[in-house]
Amino acid sequence: MKHTTLPAWPGQTPAAPGAWRLVPGRAMSLMAGEGAVLKAVEGGLWVTLSMPAVGPANDSGDFFLLSGQSLSVPAGAHVVMEPWARDGRGDAHFDWHALPVAHMAPVSVRWQVGVRQPLTDLRAGLAAVGAAVAGLVTGLAGGLVGFAADLIALTARILGFRALMAVSNAPKAQSRIS
Repeated sequence: MKHTTLPAWPGQTPAAPGAWRLVPGRAMSLMAGEGAVLKAVEGGLWVTLSMPAVGPANDSGDFFLLSGQSLSVPAGAHVVMEPWARDGRGDAHFDWHALPVAHMAPVSVRWQVGVRQPLTDLRAGLAAVGAAVAGLVTGLAGGLVGFAADLIALTARILGFRALMAVSNAPKAQSRIS
């Protein structure tokens, strides 16, 4: 079994060598780059597992691990955990081990998480950009058409007023009806 070494931080403790400590009121968020096993070494853990929906079933949700219990975490999953005890007090110690290749998610799941889902998100984003650009072009075109119509109406009013003035200033025949 391959062991993933997390960088040193103040949560490491000699009370449970090789384990990490979470204190009450604190939470930790981890993103599984590869399949892993989360094990509660000492105390209890409240774990929320979030991952992309793959296939008909989705194992996302909340899990409560007591000392000695483990949870398999698939590649691409997001894990949020905090200490959990019935009395609300007490530290929790956990360990995080990478899964051996034989236990890793199938290639189809890794493809879904690593390539297909981001590609789907990109397509949706580009579609939204396309719709925004189309709306902008439509708005600009409508504005230009409206401006052109206003300009034509103004020109017609000016030309119509000049034509009316030309007719009214024309010499009039003086005739008498007897």
